[in-house]
Amino acid sequence: KLTFHPSTITVLGPCRDSARLTRCASQVHAMEAAAGRVQVFARVRPPVEQEAGFSSGVELSEAARSVRVRNECEAMERILSLQGVEASGTTPEPKEYVFDGVFPTDSAQRDVFMQVGLPVLREALRGINGTILAYGQTGSGKTHSLLHQSQKSEEAGLLPRLVASLFLMVGQDAANVYEIEAASVQVYNEQVDDLLHPEHQAGVGHNLNVRDGGIVPGLTWIKCTKPDDMLDAFTRARANVVYAETKMNKASSRSHAVFQLRISKRERVLQSQAASSGQKMQCTIARLNVVDLAGSERVKKSGVEGMQFKEATNINRSLLAFGNVVSALAARKAHVPLRDSKLTRILDGSIGGNCRTALLVCASPAIEHTPETLNTFEFASRAMRVEVDAKVNTAVVEVSAKALLADLSPDAHSFGKVQADKKELEALRKQSTEAAEKAKNEAQKREKAMQDAETRMKKLQQAAEDAEDRGRQWQDQLACLKKDSEQLQSEVEKFRAASEKASAEVKEAKAALEAKAKEAEKETAKLRSAAEKAEQDALEWRAAAESRAQEVKEVRVVQAKKDTAELIKRKEEATQAKKAAEEATKKLEEVKKQLSEASAKIDRAEARAISAEQAVAAEKDRAAAAEKALQLARAEAQKATAEAKEEGKAEAKAQVKVEVQEAVQQEVLTATKTVEEERQKACDALQEAVQEATELRESLKEHTQQAEQHAKALEADLAAHVEELKQKDALLDEARSQLEQLKQEATDTEERLRAELRDQVSALQLKHTQQAEDLQRRLA
Repeated sequence: KLTFHPSTITVLGPCRDSARLTRCASQVHAMEAAAGRVQVFARVRPPVEQEAGFSSGVELSEAARSVRVRNECEAMERILSLQGVEASGTTPEPKEYVFDGVFPTDSAQRDVFMQVGLPVLREALRGINGTILAYGQTGSGKTHSLLHQSQKSEEAGLLPRLVASLFLMVGQDAANVYEIEAASVQVYNEQVDDLLHPEHQAGVGHNLNVRDGGIVPGLTWIKCTKPDDMLDAFTRARANVVYAETKMNKASSRSHAVFQLRISKRERVLQSQAASSGQKMQCTIARLNVVDLAGSERVKKSGVEGMQFKEATNINRSLLAFGNVVSALAARKAHVPLRDSKLTRILDGSIGGNCRTALLVCASPAIEHTPETLNTFEFASRAMRVEVDAKVNTAVVEVSAKALLADLSPDAHSFGKVQADKKELEALRKQSTEAAEKAKNEAQKREKAMQDAETRMKKLQQAAEDAEDRGRQWQDQLACLKKDSEQLQSEVEKFRAASEKASAEVKEAKAALEAKAKEAEKETAKLRSAAEKAEQDALEWRAAAESRAQEVKEVRVVQAKKDTAELIKRKEEATQAKKAAEEATKKLEEVKKQLSEASAKIDRAEARAISAEQAVAAEKDRAAAAEKALQLARAEAQKATAEAKEEGKAEAKAQVKVEVQEAVQQEVLTATKTVEEERQKACDALQEAVQEATELRESLKEHTQQAEQHAKALEADLAAHVEELKQKDALLDEARSQLEQLKQEATDTEERLRAELRDQVSALQLKHTQQAEDLQRRLA
């Protein structure tokens, strides 16, 4: 029977496979590193009936001892947050955790015990305290992994297997005497209850106190001499644990259950003389805890109400306190909040410190439980950083003579009861004497066997010497290898020194290069600033030239517009003057026409005057004719008078004479008056026509002079504007030539600066390349 410990490994032969040796060494270092901390294992339960057919959110790699969790709930939330936008790339990367061991869904209970429970049990038999915890959400398989009992041995959990292995190992160790006791408590609603108290159902043994170190005063300890006793005790304890059915688990633990084993070991006394009286002996005492933590649960998922809601609240509160303790231990804080909960009080000394601790985290493969799974593995990762310093716990105890005599009994290691009466004591002494004789006989046989063994040992020693020779050879080879390694190490150190020197030189070169680069950057910045300034100046010159051209253009345009407006105005004025001249001409013509009309009127007046004169002459003629007629009338009157006289009509003659005279006078007066009036009218019209003709002649003359003066002024202004426009055209041509010259100068300056900048940058690049090549040559 061979027992290998992480701290000692014996190489029985040469290892020609260096990769295998390296792999073995890495495993040894990993085991040694894990021995000083909490060892963490992960197990994923198989999917239940309602989860069958769906993809798992957890992937395990037994070779790499890793767990990968895909948070598809987060991916779904991201897709929903996009609201119809292309959702490519929304799947998050799976989060990976590495533990001391992983158990996939098809792993057997035996595998869990062999990796998690058996190492802790072996350490407990050596006198080192041990704790095995199961942590995870409700319904993740913690109780099944730890406490499950079944008719089928392959389905038994870790605790039944640990009990069976414990008594099997104890039964095979005849050199030592063991005393094994069992106890069990639960933390229910923040109170500690004794699960093995005979009157537990009556309420006795509830709400116990907890001292420092997780010690519970008044706790019921049951001494067990065979595995059935311990299994029965733990079965009774499980029957007192509080369970309830929720939506997530048909038998959900509503309390934290702690199953404790106390193992005492001392050497067996094989001599009857030493067993004649009691004596003090050194023994080892180890406490082994198996803790089935209640699962963390979300009330929305579990659907608990009433008393179960209170239980869930207390469970989550105690698990939160436990997580705070683990975080404080992992961070190596000075203060660890162990007094925040009864759970952390009872686990005082079981997490960190003088204890070998193994944590089994259980998880569900269902995607809807991914947040709880991630929280569980995050807690496990923190727990892996908790350091432990497990030591062998020894004590000196007083062993009675009865117990020492019982050690000499052939079936003493079967944990049978020892009676305290004298008869049995005498029988035990007799049996011890017989056993001593048998022991002597057996000692003789053993001596003979020892002789045979010595001969075999000599052979083995010879083989060992040969092995030692080979070992020396290997040691010589190893020494050579060490020497070579030392030389290599010295060379490595030299190379490292050279490398450090080269690194320093590289750093100096880098610093110099950086300084030069900074200088080059400064020069480049200066050149760039100069180029930018030149470009800016060129742009400013160009802008100034363009603005000047634009101004000139605008001035020309504005001036041309003004000139055009003035020319148009002058043209309009000339047109108006022409129109005025034409109007004056028209008026002159009208005046001439009026003059002609006046002349015509004068002619008519003259004609009328002539006609009046003629009328006057005619009147005169008529007057003469009237006179003649008067004379004739007179002659006729005279003749009539004579006739009247003759006839005797004197009155009629006088009457006719008077009437004729009056009529002739009246007619002469009327004709004279008419002639005078016509003459006066003709004179007045003639005077008016002459005066109007004179006025028209003066006005026409005046308008003609004004029109000539205005036309001369317009011609002078037009000639001046034409001369001014010619001068402005000459200025504009000169500005254009200057603008073209400025553009050409700006282009030449820009090309010259760019060429200088390219030359300087090329020179700097060439210089930096040469320095880098020199540096690489120096490094090589």
